[in-house]
Amino acid sequence: MINVVNKNDECFRWSVLAGLYPAKSNVTNVYSYTRYQDTLNFDGIPFPVQTSDIAKFEKQNLTISVNVTSLDDNNKGFCVEYLSPHRKRKHHVNLLLYGDPEGITYHYVYIMNFSRLLGDRTKHESFDCNSCFNVFSSQRVLDEHFLKFLKHKPQQVAYPDPDEPDEFKLRYKDHDKEHAHKFYLVCDFESFLVPSCEQIRLRNENAHHR
Repeated sequence: MINVVNKNDECFRWSVLAGLYPAKSNVTNVYSYTRYQDTLNFDGIPFPVQTSDIAKFEKQNLTISVNVTSLDDNNKGFCVEYLSPHRKRKHHVNLLLYGDPEGITYHYVYIMNFSRLLGDRTKHESFDCNSCFNVFSSQRVLDEHFLKFLKHKPQQVAYPDPDEPDEFKLRYKDHDKEHAHKFYLVCDFESFLVPSCEQIRLRNENAHHR
């Protein structure tokens, strides 16, 4: 993360510039990026920049795409605040948003390495989706995932809390909708497999010889 320390409401500007023009030193100092501040077009976009204005920013800056992620305190994870529809622009910047984007207090910082943000999800090198926050083993698998994922709105899988065993229980309340049966089946879904053609052939041969 790079949190450019500034005393005005332009943290979005400085965070984007930190991604476009990496500083070799003093990366959190606003003066490392002031020489580039006029390279971005903010015409008609008020500061502080709200997530609803990022689409307009992208329209006025055709080489840049921006994704915005926020903390999800309820699920101890992250949320997608803004997902850019532009996947092939020359520059892409991931930002982390602190606070309430619809309120008064919020702040953008630049995510320098998205994989490190999700580093607790795998011990190996990963290729991460900044739309659903799943991790993949290769760029090829991630690219295939994007083709399907971008057809839908951003979403995130919420896993049960391992410290709360009751969350792992599947419950059913609508017993009034049940119908009586003469049998019931209990099985492990990982072991409940359909027999192969070869298994069916051998079973029929054994039955014939009997």
